[in-house]
Amino acid sequence: MSIKSYRTGFTLIELLVVIAIIAVLAAILFPVFAKVREKARQTSCLSNMKQLGLGFMQYEQDSDDNFPITAAYPASQGDYLGQGWGGEIYPYIKSTGVYQCPDDATKPPAPSGGVTSYVNSYAANLNLTRTDPGSGTDPHVGQAISAQASPAKTVLLSEVQGVYGPLTDPAERSTSTVVSAVLNGGGPTNNIVYPFSIGNQSRGAALATGCMGGMTCTADPNGGLAALKGRHTDGSNFLLCDGHAKWLRPNSVSAGSVALAGDCVQGGGSPTDCTVSVQGMAAGTDDGQFTATFSPR
Repeated sequence: MSIKSYRTGFTLIELLVVIAIIAVLAAILFPVFAKVREKARQTSCLSNMKQLGLGFMQYEQDSDDNFPITAAYPASQGDYLGQGWGGEIYPYIKSTGVYQCPDDATKPPAPSGGVTSYVNSYAANLNLTRTDPGSGTDPHVGQAISAQASPAKTVLLSEVQGVYGPLTDPAERSTSTVVSAVLNGGGPTNNIVYPFSIGNQSRGAALATGCMGGMTCTADPNGGLAALKGRHTDGSNFLLCDGHAKWLRPNSVSAGSVALAGDCVQGGGSPTDCTVSVQGMAAGTDDGQFTATFSPR
């Protein structure tokens, strides 16, 4: 009587084939999982912006329809650019976590002198918050939401990194030189973020919007641009003045100073009411080339 034996288990070749299949599936799925995680962070950031937008609207209702401009710093200088806006709307937000994008790895300094700072991943539109007189053909208008020509196209908040401030203090600007930032993209080669006192740029503060329309950019995390294409999958989030927030590619947003009129093209030139060349002038709100603009008119 013969007894037949049956093998159990797998041969080495079969195991190698299974391992190879698993490796191929992992190579395919891991990038997908990474994109899903980034999409979740992008959505969380967008939610933050919407909540901050509600804070702005409540502040405006209690402040005769005006955007926060904060106290001058130093007081003797008398300039009001809007740094410190985060503290002014904090009583309506009541959560420091809302101010930080999940993709912003900025670390605030340790508490010092009774001041505790928190990360603020967003910057207000300098063209809306400044009330200094400006100079020449660089007008500053639109400090009231009712004065906006096209609130749905005018940027209110954009993304930055490396910025922090004492957000829980409504008098944020008067208690610290490190405060919530403002920006408008600067001129064609000046990607300026203003989180410190007037005229000073914070070391490490940078735009996280990507290279917006009208800007000539190089990636520089120590003052300038954090990423050429934006913080979130080749773009970034923007809050518009009417309260809605959306993800936009950087080249669809016109950065720069206030346009002379709603139909101005970026940087000056035609039509006839925009013949005065303004370095770094944003496109007007009627310019259909851009989805959004930093100009309030």
